[in-house]
Amino acid sequence: MATDADKVRLPIKLSYGFGQFAEGAKNAAFGMFVLLYYNQVLGLSGTLAGLAIFIALCFDAVTDPVVGSVSDNFRSRWGRRHPFLYVAAIPMAFAFYFLFAPAEGLSTMALFAWMTVFTVLVRGTMTLYYVPHLALGAELTDHYIERTSIVAYRWVFSIVGNLAAVVSAFAIFLVDIDDQPGDLVAANYPPFALALAVAMAISIFVTAAGTHSQIPNLPATRFVERPGLGAILVGVFKESPSPGASTNGSTSAAPCWSAPPCTTRSRSGPSCCGCWSGSRPTTAPCSRPCWWPSASLPAPGASRCCRATR
Repeated sequence: MATDADKVRLPIKLSYGFGQFAEGAKNAAFGMFVLLYYNQVLGLSGTLAGLAIFIALCFDAVTDPVVGSVSDNFRSRWGRRHPFLYVAAIPMAFAFYFLFAPAEGLSTMALFAWMTVFTVLVRGTMTLYYVPHLALGAELTDHYIERTSIVAYRWVFSIVGNLAAVVSAFAIFLVDIDDQPGDLVAANYPPFALALAVAMAISIFVTAAGTHSQIPNLPATRFVERPGLGAILVGVFKESPSPGASTNGSTSAAPCWSAPPCTTRSRSGPSCCGCWSGSRPTTAPCSRPCWWPSASLPAPGASRCCRATR
């Protein structure tokens, strides 16, 4: 059962979930209208239109983990998630609008280039927002039930955004003109894109502003010292230390240097944390032998720190 400290207030859940409206609307527009617009309305060949989408998907595959890594390690007075939410909203809205409002008189290859560039920009700016937004949901609480509730709100607004894009398109914007099907009229698409772009930008700003008060309670960026590739390779081929002794001769009773919280883990569980600036020596012994990479042996009299056993 969730305690009061674990529970997330309803306004926070609603504002966070509303941010999924943007992703739902974008997915609906991309799934139903982008290919139709460029192929059937503007006359771009299916091969080139499909190639533009393929290029954007490849770009998306690269930028998703990159944005995730950058956001995880970002430091600012607004935390590591919210700056991306605020920054992405306006560029995403502009890119989405111009995707459905290409310049007139473009040649075939120029139209292909336009579609490619703005499809990439829409996906890129959405990634800049969406990946940190997903991570933010898991950081609002540690409680399983509360996290499940937050995800439920997110999915509800995703469906709302999807339906809003489709229903508004056929009920308001893509109306028939002079017995010509509305979805085949080029002039119908820019107003549709403008309305959807504004709605998506509002969705992003609402979720950013609505959860802004939670920034002091969110996990801060943690920098974990990682061994270089050379040290890793050396460690792979080195003989493991015998039980009760380390490679530098210390035993399992040697004191560790520690600074909570412990962010390094070995396969067998938490390790002794060490090499933290400003930490103080603990009196508790290591639960496992300490080892020192040959490249980082402590100087005489230097602060000692325990590493996880190999």
